[in-house]
Amino acid sequence: MVHGAKLSKGVAQSTPSLTDPFYNFLWTITSFSSLSKSGYKYKSGKFGALDCKWNLVLYPKFSMDGKDYLGIFLCLNEVPSHLADCQYNVIHQLSFLNQRTGDNYVATVDCEFRLGDCYGNTIISLRDFQDEKNGYLVNDKCVFGVNVSQASLTKAICETLRAPRVGVTQSTTLMINPFYDFLWTIEHFSRLSKSTDVHKSGNFSSLNFKWKLEFCAKNSVDGEDCLGLYLTLNEYLLDQRQYNVVCQLSLLNQRKGKNHSASVDCELLPGHSCGCHNFISLGDFQHKKNGYLANDKCVFGVKISKALPTKTIYETLTVPRS
Repeated sequence: MVHGAKLSKGVAQSTPSLTDPFYNFLWTITSFSSLSKSGYKYKSGKFGALDCKWNLVLYPKFSMDGKDYLGIFLCLNEVPSHLADCQYNVIHQLSFLNQRTGDNYVATVDCEFRLGDCYGNTIISLRDFQDEKNGYLVNDKCVFGVNVSQASLTKAICETLRAPRVGVTQSTTLMINPFYDFLWTIEHFSRLSKSTDVHKSGNFSSLNFKWKLEFCAKNSVDGEDCLGLYLTLNEYLLDQRQYNVVCQLSLLNQRKGKNHSASVDCELLPGHSCGCHNFISLGDFQHKKNGYLANDKCVFGVKISKALPTKTIYETLTVPRS
């Protein structure tokens, strides 16, 4: 939580403040009248929410249709480096705090952000804002609040594993795909198909956790050679709770046919995996007409729809008296 302190031209300096259970960030501005005469914008300090860094931008006075308004906007300031090119669906609440009655003015905003974008369109007429009866500006002081309730990727992270002759290298690219949380392309699959080794993707984020995909190019299940595909909860949490995870694992058809998918509903501890040992038989996987393996390349996808801690089971052992 941050409390905005002294303002300089174009920048608001910030100092720590008391926490508030509803807001990620509170910004207090004193001597507002010294700002409202200018057309400058003012920036708050950075604050963290949902693995990203944000800041607020205030326009204390701008004209529209012959009237003066005040505007407050949310800016996406920093994201994890491997997600720098991604687009986020962000839902947030911007508030003008009523210092008299607590009946705050709250606007819910749902929009698409990329790194560096500022959105909100939360405006109020300067006349209404400055009317002390409304409680937004009291003794030349105002308070703005923001709560970021969602920041989910709208583009899948797409990673390519190019199987080398020795060792493993990976590279990451991005493409638009609204369904999958993660797409993993395997090139030169034939170099891996004789191995029973487990191959692991890089990390990706979904539902505020880090995950990995894993596959085994050759599993033997009931006498049949199969390809195994798994999801790993790649977190090491202090509480080590068990999570109910629901996801869909997919093998994409590269010839415009139907993808091969399996729904998984499992109980998962951090650092552990679940999935399908026999996700698809190698015969079906390698059949050219099915389109799963084309030009020695295949693509796996995953969509995670749920990751919630399971209920704790409490048990009491009463030792009988001897």
